[in-house]
Amino acid sequence: MPGTGRDSDPKDQKEMMTKISQYVREPLSIMRAASEILVRELDLPPGKRGRELLQTIEKNLELLGERVEELLWMAQIGSKHASGAWAESFQADPAEDRRKKHAPVHRSSSPEPSLPLGPPMVLIVDDDPVTTRIIEEMITTHGFDVRVAGNGAEAVDQARLYRPALITMDLAMPEVDGGQVSKILKGDPETKDIPIVLLSATINEERFADIKADSFLKKPVDESTLVDTIERILSVQREKSAPPKGTILVVDDSHSVVRILTGMLRDLGYDTIEAHNGTEAIALAARRQPSLIILDFLLHRNFDGLEVLRRLKNNMSTCHIPVILLSAAESPQDKARGLRLGADDYITKPFSPLELGARIEMILRRTETEYSASPTTRLPGSIAIERIIAQKVESREPFAVCYCDLDNFKAYNDTYGFAKGDSVIRQSARVILDAVRNKGNPEDFVGHIGGDDFIAITTPDLADPICAEIIGTFDRLAPLYYDEDARRLGYIEEKDRQGRPARFPLMSISIAVVTNEEREITHAAQVADIAAEVKKRAKATPGSCYVRDRRKTDADQNPR
Repeated sequence: MPGTGRDSDPKDQKEMMTKISQYVREPLSIMRAASEILVRELDLPPGKRGRELLQTIEKNLELLGERVEELLWMAQIGSKHASGAWAESFQADPAEDRRKKHAPVHRSSSPEPSLPLGPPMVLIVDDDPVTTRIIEEMITTHGFDVRVAGNGAEAVDQARLYRPALITMDLAMPEVDGGQVSKILKGDPETKDIPIVLLSATINEERFADIKADSFLKKPVDESTLVDTIERILSVQREKSAPPKGTILVVDDSHSVVRILTGMLRDLGYDTIEAHNGTEAIALAARRQPSLIILDFLLHRNFDGLEVLRRLKNNMSTCHIPVILLSAAESPQDKARGLRLGADDYITKPFSPLELGARIEMILRRTETEYSASPTTRLPGSIAIERIIAQKVESREPFAVCYCDLDNFKAYNDTYGFAKGDSVIRQSARVILDAVRNKGNPEDFVGHIGGDDFIAITTPDLADPICAEIIGTFDRLAPLYYDEDARRLGYIEEKDRQGRPARFPLMSISIAVVTNEEREITHAAQVADIAAEVKKRAKATPGSCYVRDRRKTDADQNPR
């Protein structure tokens, strides 16, 4: 690059400085001209011309900021990306290139993506501008178009607007981290099919396990690894067809058996998760809530298959997940032990994919009927919830039942549609599950009553931290489901139940907590009756809050 070396020719340095000066001053000149015209027209009513001029000023202000960052980048980084690639950008027409990159994209109201024109677009999401520039230079040199976002809200907005071919997402971002943003995008019908590559300075597989990202790379990532990963994912993405029927957890300490099983299941249309020991299987089942588990009878690490099965069925968060035991030998005694512990079926190796598929479909149909599992969240439904509450009441052990209800969800559903409403329901389920897993007991239970109503059952001493975490996480994530205008205003306009126009605040969550600490509860219906009264008090409080049932006092509101 001319003028970058210490012994560079002074003439080359002068030419480069002239180009840099023009590069920075161009947007300023445009802004000044637009401002002058706007000033002359201030005596006229604001119209289309005035709006266009204001937009021109705003766009060029943004452009100026970006170019300053680029110049700082060149001063700080001495890599090949700060030399040859940037020299080419100065030799070309930077104004035209930037106009194309930042030109507005007009999108119809239909959620169907338009046919791709030009190179695949990659959205880079990172709050560090230096890292963003490094990644941008890595992939633009390989022919990809690039958009950038500096936080979670920008990432969601740009993903919906541009429908990029792929997103690279920094995991460690303030307020809403990359994992949470990934869950929102993967739950949104508009963006759920966009592949996401998560980048993190520390690869923690346990932390990543419940994030539906397509790949995980450790920072700093080298160019060949990043580009190879992007190209591989896009190649696979092009070959994808039907959506998966469900997710199946395969548990076997033999890697070859796992490969065979996952291959069969994917051919049958299922997504798969792998575990190679009992501890990993129990943790993944609780975190990922698979549709079904295929469990090897003879595990050799941590616990054997029967012990894993016993722990799964004794845990309220996993007891509803159907389990197929897998064994190399057909022993009536082993089969009977497994079925008594709660296994739903028993398959002997070897078996055919046809048999495996038929058994899985039969079990999933039966389980959905028995537990009335929600097809949206796959959480246990009303039958399982009633059964668990009855057991708690009968045992007379201390318990706390937390009824969670979304506020203003109907208005959101009416405005944005049922598909986006379902993504909010799924996200709410994950928020509650995560809070119970992080702050509760291992045996605590989460269920989906229906619609936007959920339930979490824990002990009285942990109800407060669980509710506080649910509220805190929900309030951070809920605004991201709205468009930019609604977030800015803090409300949406929709008709109320009487058909009259009304303003509805952004969604919040109300939680009614019923315990047997200060009153005797003798039957399950009594829990529901108390909850209905407590929920009225929670709903009367603006914003997200939780209210605990107190027999001696009505006051214990905790607004957030």
